[in-house]
Amino acid sequence: MKLAAAAPYLIEPKYQDYTAEQQAVWAELVRRRRPQIEAFACEEYWEGSAIIGLESDRLPDLAAITGILEPRTGWSTTAVSGLLPSDTFFEMLNAGSFPSRSTSGAALLSNAFQSRIFFTMFSATSPCTPTKCLPIPCNTMAPYAQE
Repeated sequence: MKLAAAAPYLIEPKYQDYTAEQQAVWAELVRRRRPQIEAFACEEYWEGSAIIGLESDRLPDLAAITGILEPRTGWSTTAVSGLLPSDTFFEMLNAGSFPSRSTSGAALLSNAFQSRIFFTMFSATSPCTPTKCLPIPCNTMAPYAQE
Protein backbone atom coordinates (compact mmCIF):
# COMPACT_ATOMS: atom_id res chain seq x y z
CA MET A 1 0.00 0.00 0.00
CA LYS A 2 1.38 3.40 -0.99
CA LEU A 3 1.45 5.86 1.88
CA ALA A 4 0.14 9.04 0.24
CA ALA A 5 -0.67 11.10 3.34
CA ALA A 6 2.45 9.86 5.14
CA ALA A 7 4.89 10.48 2.27
CA PRO A 8 5.99 13.98 3.40
CA TYR A 9 6.76 12.64 6.90
CA LEU A 10 8.74 9.52 5.99
CA ILE A 11 12.48 9.65 6.66
CA GLU A 12 15.33 7.27 6.07
CA PRO A 13 17.11 6.89 9.41
CA LYS A 14 20.81 6.20 9.37
CA TYR A 15 21.42 4.22 12.54
CA GLN A 16 25.19 4.35 12.07
CA ASP A 17 25.03 8.16 12.28
CA TYR A 18 23.88 8.22 15.91
CA THR A 19 26.65 9.79 17.97
CA ALA A 20 28.20 8.50 21.18
CA GLU A 21 26.42 11.40 22.92
CA GLN A 22 23.04 10.28 21.56
CA GLN A 23 23.71 6.71 22.65
CA ALA A 24 24.69 7.99 26.13
CA VAL A 25 21.48 10.04 26.36
CA TRP A 26 19.47 6.93 25.51
CA ALA A 27 21.29 4.96 28.23
CA GLU A 28 20.60 7.71 30.77
CA LEU A 29 16.92 7.89 29.87
CA VAL A 30 16.59 4.12 30.20
CA ARG A 31 18.44 4.20 33.53
CA ARG A 32 15.97 6.78 34.84
CA ARG A 33 12.93 4.84 33.63
CA ARG A 34 14.19 1.36 34.55
CA PRO A 35 12.68 1.25 38.09
CA GLN A 36 9.17 1.85 36.72
CA ILE A 37 9.68 -0.63 33.90
CA GLU A 38 10.85 -3.30 36.33
CA ALA A 39 7.96 -2.58 38.69
CA PHE A 40 5.13 -2.42 36.16
CA ALA A 41 6.03 -4.05 32.83
CA CYS A 42 4.06 -7.16 31.91
CA GLU A 43 5.61 -10.45 30.89
CA GLU A 44 4.80 -9.72 27.23
CA TYR A 45 6.82 -6.50 27.43
CA TRP A 46 9.91 -8.42 28.60
CA GLU A 47 9.32 -11.13 25.99
CA GLY A 48 8.98 -8.51 23.25
CA SER A 49 12.07 -6.64 24.44
CA ALA A 50 14.12 -9.83 24.19
CA ILE A 51 12.69 -10.68 20.76
CA ILE A 52 13.54 -7.28 19.23
CA GLY A 53 16.87 -7.06 21.06
CA LEU A 54 16.03 -3.84 22.93
CA GLU A 55 19.17 -2.77 24.77
CA SER A 56 19.44 -0.31 27.62
CA ASP A 57 22.67 1.25 26.34
CA ARG A 58 21.98 1.47 22.59
CA LEU A 59 19.27 3.30 20.66
CA PRO A 60 16.90 0.92 18.88
CA ASP A 61 17.63 0.30 15.22
CA LEU A 62 14.20 0.59 13.56
CA ALA A 63 15.29 -1.26 10.42
CA ALA A 64 16.54 -4.18 12.51
CA ILE A 65 13.31 -4.17 14.52
CA THR A 66 11.28 -4.28 11.31
CA GLY A 67 13.38 -7.24 10.16
CA ILE A 68 12.21 -9.10 13.27
CA LEU A 69 8.69 -7.69 13.50
CA GLU A 70 7.54 -8.16 9.91
CA PRO A 71 8.00 -11.95 9.63
CA ARG A 72 6.37 -12.45 13.06
CA THR A 73 3.40 -10.12 12.68
CA GLY A 74 3.22 -8.65 9.17
CA TRP A 75 3.85 -5.19 10.67
CA SER A 76 6.82 -2.84 10.34
CA THR A 77 8.27 0.21 12.04
CA THR A 78 8.68 3.31 9.92
CA ALA A 79 10.70 6.38 10.84
CA VAL A 80 8.83 9.66 10.56
CA SER A 81 10.05 13.23 10.89
CA GLY A 82 7.58 14.46 13.47
CA LEU A 83 4.16 14.22 14.98
CA LEU A 84 1.60 13.03 12.46
CA PRO A 85 -1.87 14.30 11.66
CA SER A 86 -4.47 11.72 12.62
CA ASP A 87 -5.31 10.76 9.01
CA THR A 88 -1.63 10.08 8.36
CA PHE A 89 -1.21 8.07 11.55
CA PHE A 90 -4.21 5.87 10.72
CA GLU A 91 -3.10 5.50 7.10
CA MET A 92 0.16 4.04 8.39
CA LEU A 93 -1.61 1.69 10.81
CA ASN A 94 -3.92 0.58 8.01
CA ALA A 95 -0.79 -0.29 5.99
CA GLY A 96 0.60 -2.32 8.91
CA SER A 97 3.26 0.22 9.80
CA PHE A 98 3.96 1.63 13.25
CA PRO A 99 5.26 5.22 12.90
CA SER A 100 8.23 6.13 15.08
CA ARG A 101 9.93 9.50 15.32
CA SER A 102 13.66 9.03 15.84
CA THR A 103 15.15 11.87 17.82
CA SER A 104 17.63 12.03 20.65
CA GLY A 105 20.09 14.50 22.13
CA ALA A 106 21.48 15.97 25.35
CA ALA A 107 18.69 18.55 25.65
CA LEU A 108 16.22 15.69 25.95
CA LEU A 109 17.54 14.80 29.39
CA SER A 110 15.39 17.60 30.81
CA ASN A 111 12.24 16.13 29.29
CA ALA A 112 12.47 12.44 28.39
CA PHE A 113 9.12 12.41 26.63
CA GLN A 114 10.40 14.78 23.94
CA SER A 115 12.38 11.80 22.69
CA ARG A 116 9.81 10.06 20.53
CA ILE A 117 11.88 6.93 20.04
CA PHE A 118 12.14 6.65 23.82
CA PHE A 119 8.38 7.01 24.13
CA THR A 120 7.91 4.50 21.33
CA MET A 121 9.90 1.81 23.11
CA PHE A 122 8.88 2.46 26.70
CA SER A 123 5.27 3.60 26.71
CA ALA A 124 2.41 1.17 27.13
CA THR A 125 0.26 3.40 24.92
CA SER A 126 2.79 3.52 22.12
CA PRO A 127 1.98 1.70 18.89
CA CYS A 128 5.46 0.20 18.77
CA THR A 129 6.13 -0.86 22.35
CA PRO A 130 7.93 -4.24 22.49
CA THR A 131 4.65 -6.05 23.16
CA LYS A 132 3.71 -5.25 19.55
CA CYS A 133 6.19 -7.83 18.29
CA LEU A 134 3.61 -10.40 19.33
CA PRO A 135 0.79 -11.09 16.85
CA ILE A 136 -2.15 -10.46 19.19
CA PRO A 137 -1.33 -6.78 19.97
CA CYS A 138 -0.71 -6.10 16.27
CA ASN A 139 -4.00 -7.67 15.30
CA THR A 140 -5.74 -5.65 18.01
CA MET A 141 -4.42 -2.40 16.50
CA ALA A 142 -5.58 -3.21 12.97
CA PRO A 143 -9.33 -2.44 13.42
CA TYR A 144 -8.51 1.09 14.65
CA ALA A 145 -6.98 1.83 11.28
CA GLN A 146 -10.04 0.89 9.28
CA GLU A 147 -12.17 3.63 7.82
